[in-house]
Amino acid sequence: MTIRAFFSGLFSNLLCLSAIAGTAYWCVEKSDISFKVSHGYSIVVSLVAIGLALAYAFLYKKYPTLSWPWNFRGDAAAKTLAVKAVYTALICSCVFGAFNYYKFDRERFTGITDYMDLVYYYTNSKYFAELGHFDLYPALLIADREGAGRMKNVQRYRDLRTYAFAPTETAFQPKRMEEIKANFEPERWDAFTKDVDFLTRHYRNWSYVMIDRGYNPPATWTFVGGTLSRLTPIEKLKRITAIDVVLMAIMFALVARAFGAATMMFSLLWFTFTFSGRWPILGEPLLRFDWVATLVMSVCMLKLKRYSWAGGLMTYSMLSRVFPVLFFFPWVIYALRETVKQRRIPSEHLRFAMGGLAVLVLLVGGTMVQLGPQSFVETYENLKLHSESYSSHRVGLGDLLVFQSELTGGRVNADGTVMSKKEEVNALKGFTNTVGLIMIGLLSIYILRTKRPLHDLIFLAVIPFYCVTVAQTNYYNLRLLLVVGHMADIGARRNQVGLILLFLVETLTQGVMVSGATRFTVTGFMSIGLFIYFVVYCAFLAHDFFAGRGREDSDPTPEAPAEPIQVTAAG
Repeated sequence: MTIRAFFSGLFSNLLCLSAIAGTAYWCVEKSDISFKVSHGYSIVVSLVAIGLALAYAFLYKKYPTLSWPWNFRGDAAAKTLAVKAVYTALICSCVFGAFNYYKFDRERFTGITDYMDLVYYYTNSKYFAELGHFDLYPALLIADREGAGRMKNVQRYRDLRTYAFAPTETAFQPKRMEEIKANFEPERWDAFTKDVDFLTRHYRNWSYVMIDRGYNPPATWTFVGGTLSRLTPIEKLKRITAIDVVLMAIMFALVARAFGAATMMFSLLWFTFTFSGRWPILGEPLLRFDWVATLVMSVCMLKLKRYSWAGGLMTYSMLSRVFPVLFFFPWVIYALRETVKQRRIPSEHLRFAMGGLAVLVLLVGGTMVQLGPQSFVETYENLKLHSESYSSHRVGLGDLLVFQSELTGGRVNADGTVMSKKEEVNALKGFTNTVGLIMIGLLSIYILRTKRPLHDLIFLAVIPFYCVTVAQTNYYNLRLLLVVGHMADIGARRNQVGLILLFLVETLTQGVMVSGATRFTVTGFMSIGLFIYFVVYCAFLAHDFFAGRGREDSDPTPEAPAEPIQVTAAG
């Protein structure tokens, strides 16, 4: 290395470091902002992400060995100023996006500013033996009346057995009060009352809390979440709400280990500006991000050929939120294909199945022992009712089909429900389920014919998920899988276009939000954007399939080396 090259490299490194440090300093010093301003910044960050994706794809084409530019043994091409500039801009964008996610408000990261989700997931899981899925609201009202009486303004609550509204006084009928309190031992009722007092001191909007659809995880989540809740005094809630932060940090670290630093940073950047991440905020609820963290980690483990871990993590995700069961279908088809081809069950698929079985036995067995078989019956009844409900927070093919570009709140009730739309969506379920099954069939044919690796196929299950469910916006955090999938083989045109379309969907969604439109309008446009994304991506798959390009001879991404700092940016 010449002296000139040495000083040139040193100067460029100092420029990059200064830009990163300057961005971090500006973010630390900036005062907190409103939600609307934060959504506006998210539009800017999404547009920057599109530019960075285009720049990265161009550099990847020019330098196929593109890697982290600040290592000692990397390719010389990776140390050019252009590569350093793109990586520096990516790092700065991630820093800004992370601060904007928390509205530049330190308390949102270090503390808890919104207790609404904890009312359901902490309180109900802690006292699930007494409350089940259905008795949270009357129990809260009774405990508050016996205590500080801070819920006096609540006029009605939702009956979680029917989702119909009931006058508050219904909870105070002597027979009803006796039924609720009879489920508690005296010391448990005292503890519950103290927890309610704490929550009412820290949260005020109880009229809205009481009309929500309450507590909806499966019994297996209650086993995990309830155990944590019982072990943690309510005054120390941050100890367990921080678990999600740790899980997501491990997830991003595994993405970097399996697919490269650039894939991790694009994934992190998407997470900071996606509309799906706006509520609940990471670090404030209890285990609301565990399912997406473990789902993405399972794909990382497939890439790293840790099949037992992959099966166990995917099974945990399924038992946490049920719908991730859809992500097993690519594995099932792939494993059947390999079994027929080799005339035996390949060892990696046996290990995947054994890992999943171990987690299944542990969580289902623990739930049976701790909560009893009735907890699974209640889960079924509750989820069946919940699946038939509808609100302005839903996204999916059904939402798209009933969306009529409503730009006012006239058809949206105060509690966020859209009653006329509920009947329309439920009437369309036969059609949307059929479309979902057709997509599973077509994707199965693609999986049977392609030689793309398994980790590059799991995320295809997002397509039937979009078809058969009308899920809450926060469940579309699963699009992290799509970002990872596109970045894992960014040299393919389908992935370059797919990544940019994903970012454009966020630009559209956040733009509609900032315009002042109703939440139903926002999620309607999100459903439209995702539909366009899926149609375009499926067109690429069909083209590659018929052109024979869906049948690669090997893993399109090389194995990542052992040291995280040396992983290639494309995997």
